[in-house]
Amino acid sequence: MASSIAVSVPLKLRTDDKHTDGNELREGSGSSGIQLHFPNNNKLLKRGNNRFTHFISLPLALHPSLVDKLINFQNSILGRNDATGLGIDASIFTKPQTLHLTVLMLRLRDERLDAAVRIFQEIEAEVMDALGGQPVSIKLKGLASFSGSFDKVDVLYAPVEVVGGNGRLLRACEIITDAFTQRGLAEDNPEYALKFHVTVMNSNYRKRPYGTPQSTLDARRIVDNYGSEAWGECAIPEIHLSKRNVFDENGYFKCCASIPLNPRNMQMD
Repeated sequence: MASSIAVSVPLKLRTDDKHTDGNELREGSGSSGIQLHFPNNNKLLKRGNNRFTHFISLPLALHPSLVDKLINFQNSILGRNDATGLGIDASIFTKPQTLHLTVLMLRLRDERLDAAVRIFQEIEAEVMDALGGQPVSIKLKGLASFSGSFDKVDVLYAPVEVVGGNGRLLRACEIITDAFTQRGLAEDNPEYALKFHVTVMNSNYRKRPYGTPQSTLDARRIVDNYGSEAWGECAIPEIHLSKRNVFDENGYFKCCASIPLNPRNMQMD
């Protein structure tokens, strides 16, 4: 394993209308596998029609072995006799069928969505050139929390390492964010950085009566058992323009446009 297991890239986003819990911007209610982590930002802002509608995603749920491993993880944790006492229930687990990495969150309605699809088509060659025409693979290993402790956790995630270094993926993400920023579909905001990570549990997903305070989970025993877990290595097959909260027949987010990442040479599970 490399010494660094997280990837940070410059991210250009608006800072208003962020659905935040603690230090992170959530992509969807209980369905997203990857979160955006924004340090020192604790506001929760909702503005009706100004919410994010789409996002650029790198799908991971196309790898059956990774999905199966997370399903087994969930079943194992939920089968513990002390799960309820530790603040654990089924609603706080990420849905394995939606696992992905997020590149950029977007607000796209009507003609803005049409413009986004055109951008995707226009930048495909440049993105592929940045990747050198070769697949990008990632490794997932262990568990971590943003607070650094595990007794009161909001988000428990698997850190991400890009195989062979992060340079190519960094450049591809920059091309995507720059293209959407220059066309006015995302605002330039250099204050924040995007941290790739795969969320496996998030207490903010918890189903609770309206007005009930959010509660954390005690993940210490989970980390004792899974803190060094090798979740697997997988290639990123495509880049998607995904629609939030709308899913295809396999349970993944609806794809509005895509860029295939050298599928002929990809090694799938």
